[in-house]
Amino acid sequence: MKTLMIILTGTFLIGMLARAQDLPNGEIGISVNVTANPLIVSNLADENVIGLTPGISVELVPDGGGGFQDGSDVPNPVYSSIVFNSTPGQVLITGESSGSVIVSFALPYELYSDGSTSGIVRVDYNGTSGCWENASSSGELHYFNPKNPETVILDPTEGNGTIIFLGGIFTVDPQTEAGVYTGTALITAAYASN
Repeated sequence: MKTLMIILTGTFLIGMLARAQDLPNGEIGISVNVTANPLIVSNLADENVIGLTPGISVELVPDGGGGFQDGSDVPNPVYSSIVFNSTPGQVLITGESSGSVIVSFALPYELYSDGSTSGIVRVDYNGTSGCWENASSSGELHYFNPKNPETVILDPTEGNGTIIFLGGIFTVDPQTEAGVYTGTALITAAYASN
């Protein structure tokens, strides 16, 4: 009886293995591209907007030089003062020269006080709210909407970085009290796949 059980078990296992060999199979190749230079994102400056008043809305477009463009068609001392006294947010990205990098933001759409005042500053973004330039090609600005991922080509000169500037459209609610209203924009950078 024991011999019969061993023979039946062995026959069963051989039958199962034979069926397993009838199953079609395939393969997937895996390739890993290791770059020589890791991406580094360094904060150069926080965005600082000065001079807004309740009920005002202003669009601040980075100029690529650490300031904002004064886009007023006619002399506007209030707007020009805001532009002159404010600075865009700035980060420096370094990595593989001429590397293709996808940059994306998690953006604030409302700024709040520390609780000592009440009100809200609303923020929106458009196609000129963000820009980037390479250190070796000063003046060649690439504008983009920071709501959407942007493909950035890192500076082609070894050791140089690419600077990203952030502006926005700021609207102060009419009932907002004087004070400082803050928020945080997070930036993520990753090499684009080939």
